[in-house]
Amino acid sequence: MNNSKKINKAYKYWAETYDNDKNLTRDLDHRIIKNHKDLYLNKKILEPGCGTGKNTIQFSNYGESVISFDSSEEMLKLARKKNNNKNVCILRHNIKKKWPFQNEYFDVVSINLVLEHLKKIKFTFKESHRVLKRNGYFFLSEIHPIKHLKGGQAKFKDLTTMNIIKIKSYFHSQSEYNDLANKVGFNNNQFKEYYSKKDLNNIPRIIFGIMKKF
Repeated sequence: MNNSKKINKAYKYWAETYDNDKNLTRDLDHRIIKNHKDLYLNKKILEPGCGTGKNTIQFSNYGESVISFDSSEEMLKLARKKNNNKNVCILRHNIKKKWPFQNEYFDVVSINLVLEHLKKIKFTFKESHRVLKRNGYFFLSEIHPIKHLKGGQAKFKDLTTMNIIKIKSYFHSQSEYNDLANKVGFNNNQFKEYYSKKDLNNIPRIIFGIMKKF
């Protein structure tokens, strides 16, 4: 079984408890979106890797319209169940295959806690740039590189065995994000560090990137 299939299988099992598990990274990501809600207001938003749709609700409350997609049908079932807003469309699609959207259609592409599961991310950056309008924004919110080097990654408890299941995770540095953004045509790249108040160490938990298409 290749790593992509292993990741999909893991999320199939995690889907049932994902929203209710203790997860400081997920909760911090949720707050980061709220802190930047002005950037989403009245925008056409694309959300690749939407998972259970926890962020989709926020996006639909802020934006004009939201299209969200994921490759896990188990996650998508939960996303569809909780999102009843008429301005939301939820699809099944593999982020590693060409996205089924026309060029320069969206105002915002927001990728949250997804890139750690992709070994190669240039395609994701290229597709984000392609589907964005001029002056559109590409946001990424990912496990901070320092946190990752210290062992931070997506994981959950298997309620049958009570074992901790670590999901395959790939390291990506801030310089990689910045270099790829520049190569595909983004400008004025900004990266911010976010900490969880509940962490006992002084390690940033999330890196949040803001990239603009001119």
